[in-house]
Amino acid sequence: MLLYAAFAGFNCGKCGKIERSSFAPEVRSKMMMNSALMAVGALVLLIAVIALLAVLN
Repeated sequence: MLLYAAFAGFNCGKCGKIERSSFAPEVRSKMMMNSALMAVGALVLLIAVIALLAVLN
C-alpha cells in the first residue's frame, strides 16, 4: 500500500486527475525524491517486520 501511495497520481475533487507534467520541474523533482524515499521506507519496514518475526520464532 505504501508503494502504491508513493507512485500514485494526484486527484482533485473538482478537477479530476492532475498530471505530473502540470507541475514545475523543481516540484516534480521533489515529488520523485519523496516517492523514492517512501518506497525505500516501505521496503525497510517490510524487512524489519520479517526480521522481528524471525527473531521471535
